[in-house]
Amino acid sequence: MIADMTHPTDQVGRSFYQTLLEVTNVLNSQRNTEDLWKAITGHIKKVISWERAGITLYHHDID
Repeated sequence: MIADMTHPTDQVGRSFYQTLLEVTNVLNSQRNTEDLWKAITGHIKKVISWERAGITLYHHDID
């Protein structure tokens, strides 16, 4: 159970899972691509050091 984590590495894992949940919520709530990107990058920078990132979006009529 996540709430029982006490070891430092468990806390890191908890941060990753919390961020994953936050990103999932963003994916389900944002429809504007720019707002979606800003929200996702705002969350992932808390747990991942990065300089560049990309997202591929599937478009049913084109792909």
